[in-house]
This record gives sequence, structure tokens and C-alpha cells, in this order.
Amino acid sequence: MPNLKFLISANVPKFRSVLVDESFQVSFCQDHSGLAAQINGLDAIDIWVCEGGEVTEELPDQWLGRDQDSPKALLVSDAKHIPEVEKLLKNRVTGIHAVPKQENQSDSSWVVSTLQAGEMLMLRVGPAAHSTTTKTIPMPTRRSYLLVRGFMNLVTAEFLATRGFRVRIIDANPDPRTCKDWSHLGVTHGGFNARMLTYTEADSYNERSSSVYRHMRHVFRKVSLNGGWSLKPPSSFTAAEIAWGNSFEQTPTWLAQSMKEDIYFVNREAAKLWDEYMDRTPELFNGVSLHADILRLYAEDVALDAATEVNQGLGSLMDEIPQSELLREYPGFAAAVRSKELAAALAAQGLPSWLR
Repeated sequence: MPNLKFLISANVPKFRSVLVDESFQVSFCQDHSGLAAQINGLDAIDIWVCEGGEVTEELPDQWLGRDQDSPKALLVSDAKHIPEVEKLLKNRVTGIHAVPKQENQSDSSWVVSTLQAGEMLMLRVGPAAHSTTTKTIPMPTRRSYLLVRGFMNLVTAEFLATRGFRVRIIDANPDPRTCKDWSHLGVTHGGFNARMLTYTEADSYNERSSSVYRHMRHVFRKVSLNGGWSLKPPSSFTAAEIAWGNSFEQTPTWLAQSMKEDIYFVNREAAKLWDEYMDRTPELFNGVSLHADILRLYAEDVALDAATEVNQGLGSLMDEIPQSELLREYPGFAAAVRSKELAAALAAQGLPSWLR
């Protein structure tokens, strides 16, 4: 789905305070007399967040008359206005949704949940509404599949095989259970063919308000010596790399927050599925060393505090490990402590495993 354009005419100060740097995707209109100009501006509005009373008879016609083939959604902060707004819209929008601010709900939470509601309304129409071409890929008729190597393909192969499909797996790498030289495996370090699952794994780098990731928007435009994460000078970026960077930087705050919460949800669900998987097929895990926790190290107190708060919220914090206790248990970290490169650690619920 392309970037959505929002028009905000409800509780504008609250939205402005949260969406301070999203002007490329959000238009604000506190003076309702200027709504017509906003609606007829350069960019067509996909989602309108209104109070309800400012929606006059002329405005919906102007709004919906632009890009008539594109879906549009209306969010109303005051639910009492929905019946009259529905009459004006005449079933011409993808959806209308009430988004009242709940009691004790923070401004940030309400703004993010409001924009998420708009996105979900747009998703209901599916990707076809945003594309001019649709390609149908016919499914094979023979019950025979070829899967090339990879951890997820192995899980997929087992899924298919237990349902009557004939599966052939090809892997150019040696069997990790018998290979004597770990460097040939390509997916390991130090001789252990390890896999790991935590509730915060693969968390989003599009953070905007985190105490740890405060300035992430342009982090891939700078090399590490300048505080960035790019492995090569931005001047040597290819067209594809420039496009990727632009897409990353245009991720709005509310969407970054939504992606982070989605990642946490998927990880929690994955943990449940792994438990079910091991109970259902214990023979697949013979020779695998499993542990119930993961040691996470932090160089700075601010990062440790942020990680502790996140894991507490997810219910995955097993133990907070002060520096003195960490050194007693792992004396090999003494040099890092002396050079002030290690603050402390925590133990998080997870599923580290490796082949013995």
C-alpha cells in the first residue's frame, strides 16, 4: 500500500504534539474555514480525521470527487455526529469509524490508535484497489514440491510432509551434525549452530520516541564513524539503496509504533507455537540443547533501563543482573567492565537452542 495522506481537523493540537515531524504525510486544519482549500490541495486526501460537525454538505463531494477510483476513509472523534455524516457520504467511502479518546488514554496512545484505525479501514479494500494490474499465479497440480535450503523451508517441508505431500529438500551445505569444520556451515559462529527466539527479536529500527533510538530517521545516511549505521559512504549508494533509504525515512511515527507492537505480538505467538511444536514432534528436537532464558548485555544504563521496561511490559523479564553478579558468573567480561563498555545485563525469556 502506498503512503497514505491524512487530513486532521479534530483535536489538532494533540495530533500536532505527537506528529511533529510527519508533515509530508499529514495535513492539519485547525480553522475549519480552510478545509476546502486543504481538500482541494496538491495531494489527494486518503483518510480524514474529523470531529464530525465540520463536515458540511459540500466538503464530501469535493473530497470524494478527487481520485474517484481510490478508496477513502473517515474517522470521527465525536461518535454522535456519525449518523449525519453517513447521510452526507452516501456510502461512498471505504469506511467510517468512531475514534473517541478513552478515559485515562494518553494523547500519544490515542493519536497512534486513531491513525492505525484509518490504516485498517483502508486495508479492508485489499491491495487490488491500489494497483492497476493483478497477476494470478496458478498453483501446481502435482503433489510434489522442491524446497531449497533454509530454516523456514525446513519447517515448511515438515508441514507439507505431515499432510501427505512428497517433499524433496536440497541443501548445498554439509550436515551440521557431522560437519567437522564449522566455518563450512555459513550460519553459525564459534562452532555452535545456534538459533534464538525472544519476544523483542527483530524489533523495528523505525523508532521515533525511544530513549535508546532517539534519532533513527537518517541513521542509514551516515557511516558508523559519524554515528550512523551505513557500511559504506552514502555518496556510493545505488539507486535501489537510495530508494530503500527514502522508504525507511518516510515511515511515520504512528506506523513505526504500530510495527513494533505487531512484531512483539508475532514473537509472543511464535513462542507459543514453538512450545506446541516441541510437544507435538519431540523427535525433531533430539540432539538440540534448549534453554529457557537469554542473557542480554548492555553497554549503557539508558539502554538497560529501556530494555528492562520493555521486557517487563511483555512479561518476558526473568532477572535483572547487576554488574557485580554478572562478573561473578561470567568473569570473561571483566575487561569490558574495566573499559566501561558493559553496564549490566538482564535475563529475558526466550528460546536459545543449538545442535549438540
